[in-house]
Amino acid sequence: MQTQRQLSIYIAEFPGNAQEGNNEERFHPALLLVDEGQEGLEVLQQLHFNDYAETLMDELDGNIKMVPNARKGMKETTKSKIAHLYPIIGGYECDTMHAWNHMLEHALIVKKANLLFDYNDRHLPHANNCRAGIVSALRSIGIDVEDEFYKNDAGTLAARISVSSVFSFSATCRQSLEDLRRSNEALVEALPEPWDDVKAPSLKDAVDHLKR
Repeated sequence: MQTQRQLSIYIAEFPGNAQEGNNEERFHPALLLVDEGQEGLEVLQQLHFNDYAETLMDELDGNIKMVPNARKGMKETTKSKIAHLYPIIGGYECDTMHAWNHMLEHALIVKKANLLFDYNDRHLPHANNCRAGIVSALRSIGIDVEDEFYKNDAGTLAARISVSSVFSFSATCRQSLEDLRRSNEALVEALPEPWDDVKAPSLKDAVDHLKR
C-alpha cells in the first residue's frame, strides 16, 4: 500500500524584468505543488503560463503565444529568488493531487487554444499574461482572485481564458494513488517547457523580414 503524503499548492512570485522606460517592479507568478515533509517544503512540480514566440519573425510581428508548461522540482537557486509565497490549499495527496491534475488539464486546454499573450501590455490588469493564466487555473478549482495572492494586479482582470469545468472539492477521489500519480506524469509530459526544442532562426530570415 502506497503512503499518502501531505501536499500543498502555493502561489509563488518571482522578480521579472521591468519594461523599458518603466521602473515599476514586475513579477512572474507560478503555481507550486509542494510536499509538506518534516525536512521543510519540497517543490515537486511547478505550473507556469509563459510567453513564447516560435520564431524571431513571430516575435517581431507580435505573434507571441501563451504557453502553459509544467516543470518537475525546483533548484535551490531558483527557490531563493521567490519574492512572494502564498498557500492556497493543502491536505492528503489524493485530494490535493486530484485538484492539481485538474489544473494541469485546464492548462493543456489553454495550450491547445493558442491564445495570444499581451506582451507589450502585460503590466495592465486586463492583460492576457502569465498571471492571467494562474488566475484561470485557480478558477478551474473554484478559487477566485484575492488581493493577498499576488504582488500586483497585472492580469487579474483578464477575461479571455475560459474555464471549461470547475473542480469540486466535495467530490471523492475515486482514483487509486497509483493511478493518480500515473495521470499526473502523463499531464506533466504533455506540458513541456516551450524552449526545450528551440531552433535558432537564420540571420538571413531575420534580415529579410525586417526589410518587408
